[in-house]
Amino acid sequence: MYLAMDDLGTENIEKVNKYITREDKWKKIHEIAIEYGFKGIQVSNQIYNGELGLSLNDIPGFINDFRLTYHIGSLYNLNSAQDVKVYNKLLKKSLNIAVLFGMEDVSFHPPFIGDKLRSKDLSKNYLRKILEDWLPKYQNKGIFLSMETHVSPEYFIFEGLKDYAKFVASFPGLGVLIDISHNFYDGYSENDIINILNKLKITGLHLSDSIVGAELSAGTHLPIGKGNINFRKILSYYKDKDIYGALEIKGSSKAIFESSKKLQLYMLENPLS
Repeated sequence: MYLAMDDLGTENIEKVNKYITREDKWKKIHEIAIEYGFKGIQVSNQIYNGELGLSLNDIPGFINDFRLTYHIGSLYNLNSAQDVKVYNKLLKKSLNIAVLFGMEDVSFHPPFIGDKLRSKDLSKNYLRKILEDWLPKYQNKGIFLSMETHVSPEYFIFEGLKDYAKFVASFPGLGVLIDISHNFYDGYSENDIINILNKLKITGLHLSDSIVGAELSAGTHLPIGKGNINFRKILSYYKDKDIYGALEIKGSSKAIFESSKKLQLYMLENPLS
C-alpha cells in the first residue's frame, strides 16, 4: 500500500492559494506531497476545483511524479431519470479526466437518501443500470471504478456492510474504497471490515481516525491517534497490497503530517501475531 495525499490541511490550503498562476499552485501542491512523504495524490473536485480554484482538465505533467486517483466528492440522490443523467455526466467527465492524466482509479459515494423517505430498491436498480453501462467503459481504459463503503442506513441506500458487499460482488471488477473512519463509526470493528470485504476488489482506503458515540462531524475524519481505531491491525492486513491509502483527515496541516508519519512507521512494523 502507498500513502496518498487527499486533504492538504487548513494551512496548506492557504499557502497554495497565495499563488496566482495555475502552475505555481500545482508546484506548491507537488512540494507539499513530497514533504509529507506521499507516493500518491487523490484529487477531488471539492478540494482542487472548489477550495483551490484549479481546473482538473489542466493538470501539469510533473504531477505524474505521483500515482494519481480521482474521487468524485459530494453526495447525490438516485431516484429519477434526471438523477441518472447527473451520475452519467459525472462518470463520463471523471473517465475523461482519468484517461487524460493517467489516473488509476475513480471513486464515488453510494447514492444518498437525503432527508426524505425514498425507495432504496429504486436507487439500487438505477445504480445497477449505471454500473452495467459504465464499468466496462472504465475497464476498457484500464482504470478502476470504485464505490466507497458509506453504509450508514439512515443516509445511504445500503443496510450495512454485508448488504454493500453483496451488491458489489454482483459486479466483478467493481472496486471498493474502504472508508475506515465511517465504517468504524458505524460500529464495525477492524476485523469486521476486513472479513466482510476481503473477497472483493479493494482498490483503496480512506484513512482517518474515529470515535464511536460522538456526533458524526466530531467523531470522524480525525487525525491518526485521536480516535479508537487500531491502525496497526488495519495496516498489517493491507500494507502489502497494491492499493492506496488516502489521508482523509479534516483539520490542520500539522495533524495530517503527523498522521502520515505515524502510518509510515506502522507500515514498517511486523504484522501482529
